Amino acid sequence: MVHYEIGMGTGELFLPPGFDGVLVWSPLDDRPFLRCLHGYAVCLWRLGRSKEAQLVFERILSLNPNDNQGVRFCSVNVRHGRSWEDGDAVRMRFLQRRYPGRIRHGALHGLLRELKSRAVHIAGIRIDPNGAWMAQIARNLLDPVDGFLREATHLIHDRDPLFTQMWTTLLESGGVKCVPIPAKSPNCNPHAEGS
Repeated sequence: MVHYEIGMGTGELFLPPGFDGVLVWSPLDDRPFLRCLHGYAVCLWRLGRSKEAQLVFERILSLNPNDNQGVRFCSVNVRHGRSWEDGDAVRMRFLQRRYPGRIRHGALHGLLRELKSRAVHIAGIRIDPNGAWMAQIARNLLDPVDGFLREATHLIHDRDPLFTQMWTTLLESGGVKCVPIPAKSPNCNPHAEGS
């Protein structure tokens, strides 16, 4: 939590006093500050400091009204007095009712692991993922500032149909060659399965 506080303090130094404008997600320079705010709010929520968390969530929404971070989901749960764990369960039940039969094993978890360092990165978690979401994940992974694959040369992945031609094209445009595992060979993916 201290790291988020330091990040927020640093970000505040670059904002004019009484700033009430918008920090849009698209400029890369805005993202670290918005991510620090989000991480800080989630920490507060998980610690049971819901009123403080709600104030930070509201600030994020005022700075980034397009809500590229999914803050609205968190804010609604905090406002209704739900704990971190309860909020996740409520959202899952709501989405299962709203989209019956469209939830793939609960959610798609985009987990990446660098084999050399064994570093793990969660690229995203989404109910009912689609090609557009996967394209955005590919762009995030190639982000020149903090993309997990910005220095990678290859990505080994399973044969899920969500790894579309657009996914492959985006990654290859960033210098990352996509290598799907052979068909019907679950043992080719033991690194993520054994985590």
